[in-house]
Amino acid sequence: MAGIKSTDDILKRLTSLVSHARTNVPYYSNALAGIRDARLEELPILTRDILQTRSVDLLARMAPDRLLPGRAIRIETTSGSSGAPAHHFQTAQNAMIDAGLLLRLYRELKLPIAGQFFNLGLHRAGQPLLETRIVPGAYTYWNLRSAQNGGARVEYEVALASVRPTVIYGAASRLRELAEYVLNAHLAVRPKAVLSSYEQLSAATRGLLERTFRCPVRSVYGSTELGLCAWECEQGALHVQADQVIPEVVDDLGIPVPRGTPGRLVFTSLKSWLMPLVRYDTGDIAALRRESCTCGSTFPVLSPFEGRRAAYLYTHSGRPVSPYKIMSIVDRTGISRYQLVQREKGSAELILDCTDDAVDLCVCEAEISAFLGEEFRLYKNAGVPFIYTATGKLNPVLSFVATQDALLVAEETQ
Repeated sequence: MAGIKSTDDILKRLTSLVSHARTNVPYYSNALAGIRDARLEELPILTRDILQTRSVDLLARMAPDRLLPGRAIRIETTSGSSGAPAHHFQTAQNAMIDAGLLLRLYRELKLPIAGQFFNLGLHRAGQPLLETRIVPGAYTYWNLRSAQNGGARVEYEVALASVRPTVIYGAASRLRELAEYVLNAHLAVRPKAVLSSYEQLSAATRGLLERTFRCPVRSVYGSTELGLCAWECEQGALHVQADQVIPEVVDDLGIPVPRGTPGRLVFTSLKSWLMPLVRYDTGDIAALRRESCTCGSTFPVLSPFEGRRAAYLYTHSGRPVSPYKIMSIVDRTGISRYQLVQREKGSAELILDCTDDAVDLCVCEAEISAFLGEEFRLYKNAGVPFIYTATGKLNPVLSFVATQDALLVAEETQ
């Protein structure tokens, strides 16, 4: 299994990156002014708000004329599912490093060097149904759209009538959509691996995917800005590829918390020098596990991974809580597909498929209330459409409470 080969090498790369950022990047020249030989945890946190509003200042200039570098640059734009989209500038070297990480994942899963790749992720406008890619192997990509943007059934029929997938990758809700289609069509689809990203993979959905496709199902973690960062091993532990992205878990003040304690997940990318990301706040909540993994990898493990801060639910008293314990309680009811939508503190709307309309939520409500230590109400709403992002992402939890509170504060200060 993979692991950190040389801590000294990573420290040297980090030192060089910070020195480069201080010298060549306007934002860091100002942010690090007066800070010399500081440890990583003493450097300022880079937030998505800064990335959104000061992207030009985060770009490296070339000495001596201090112009932007004259080389091939790609602009990647985030989905905006956690707010306004942000832009990240990348070079071909970034793409090569990410391709190397993808090859590492393929080798761990013992995937062949060629095959058919069913891509059920978030698609950009104009993306063709079929693409051929040679990195990390010669794969034909089938970019299958969701039912939310005009695809799904017809495209599933065309793809599965032509080939059988070697790898299936995509958002958890999209993977479930395909699995249900395969089951209803009585098809035998046996890929080498299923990779889930973008959305939290619930135990119920994981079980469905394992039963349907009869292959390893692994979560992968990454972002547009950071690229591929972590993936699950055969033991189900989410290992950060710490030779390329350095993880930290910090409190609200940016101070590192002890291992095993949940907090803000921040990464320093050793991949990006055109637009350095030093202590970049992902917007997610996680903890770094204390003990090592039995799989043999020495890479650090994110556990528990609690998902986005923006998805936190609020009790009646105003206490924010991670939604994933609540989701695990809902999962035990046997509900196959749902979305939790909170519009006021102390309660949430549970949007269900019509097939789950008969589920009694009384026991579920009582267990959630006992866990929280105060009453929490669930309101069942079957047959109402799920709420998707503009890019087709289905967030399992949506909370509008924090947004409402922010608006009230803004009104009070006017």
